[in-house]
Amino acid sequence: QACQIVNSLTTEKSRATQLQRLGLGLAPPANVQLATALTKLLQYPGSALNDLNLHGMSWKNKRALRSLGQGIAGSEALKSLDMSNCRITDEGLHGFVEALAASKTGIVALQSLTLRGNNLTSASLPDLAKLILACQGCLRSLDLSGMPELFQEATTERMDVFLRALEAATTTRAAMTGLQELFLSNTGMDSQVAKQILEQFSVSSSETETTTNTSSWSSLQRIDISQNSMPSRLLQELLADYLLRLPSSLKELSIVPSKALDDQPQQDGDDDDVSSERHSMAQLVETRNAVRQALHSNNHLTQLQIFDPKLLAQARGQHRHRQRTNQQRQEQESIPLMSPCFEGDDHVLNDSEWYDTQILPILERNALAERLAKSSPNEPPLAVWPQYLARTLSNTTSEGSSRNRHSSKSVAHSPTMVFQVLDRHLVSICTS
Repeated sequence: QACQIVNSLTTEKSRATQLQRLGLGLAPPANVQLATALTKLLQYPGSALNDLNLHGMSWKNKRALRSLGQGIAGSEALKSLDMSNCRITDEGLHGFVEALAASKTGIVALQSLTLRGNNLTSASLPDLAKLILACQGCLRSLDLSGMPELFQEATTERMDVFLRALEAATTTRAAMTGLQELFLSNTGMDSQVAKQILEQFSVSSSETETTTNTSSWSSLQRIDISQNSMPSRLLQELLADYLLRLPSSLKELSIVPSKALDDQPQQDGDDDDVSSERHSMAQLVETRNAVRQALHSNNHLTQLQIFDPKLLAQARGQHRHRQRTNQQRQEQESIPLMSPCFEGDDHVLNDSEWYDTQILPILERNALAERLAKSSPNEPPLAVWPQYLARTLSNTTSEGSSRNRHSSKSVAHSPTMVFQVLDRHLVSICTS
């Protein structure tokens, strides 16, 4: 039936030249006949098909996948291809890429490619590199997520080939060209692979000081390497090393680890355990402060996901519940209560509190500065806001000294409240 439907689209010229989106997701397993029909539709003269969705459709048949590759290579209109959860194997992808490489024209229009959730391993990294290069610089978004064996036991040679292809895809000297979105979540990436990728993304210090960035990674705007088996603290150490060297075009970075949020520091145990815990907490605070300082000097990143949003929202809910409980107890007993995170002059925030008070305000600053940069130059009051915000955020104290930060005066002028007030003023100005 699927073959009959696709074949019927090419019986009349009006159908083939008007159809722009086609979805065959969750259909029966693909065969050569269906692939041939799709190839005919894609290569039909004047075809307008620019979005092909094959999500959930099994493409285990190697001959069918090779035939589909021939059709995609000859299409001048196809811009988006979704082959997520199609059970594509290493051998199937190899035949698909060979068919693309055999084409004289290559892929000339494809901008979005989704291969999420297939059965690919590190053996497919060279073929993925060929696929990226076959797109001839037109690719804007690449999704390889949900394949936990993609980077497992990846050899240095395979990684080098894959990274060189990404470098070629992101090399651009014109606006809105080159690879802009790269999704590599849940791909079996360990800390060493993550370090290699971030190292490739980073630019040299001399390039960061110049106003014109000719870095090969200048087109990247969004990178997702989340849900991989890397400890949260190790990811924060990597951030501290590379935040200042990421390209200025990068706006969104997600490195959410696969493990849950860290819990509150434990206070019980014998002396050795307490000493070890305090040493570990001291290292955590030092790493966090390094991340915050590096991010404070980064004025282009507007979204940084370090923790799972669902777990973060759950932790925030628990924190609000503790605050309400403490407030009710304080009202009943009429005694001042300290936060459970305090112990003398030392204050170690849990993950959600640290993100909300130390990281989120800086991201809000960058987002607001980007909005202000797009405003009209004839609006002088708006021009001083980024400077005022920078001065305000520079007064935000790092972890370890809590007395001044938690005084009533500091809370009244917290960065979050400043942003809320400025956003309200910005909305009123724009609407008027």
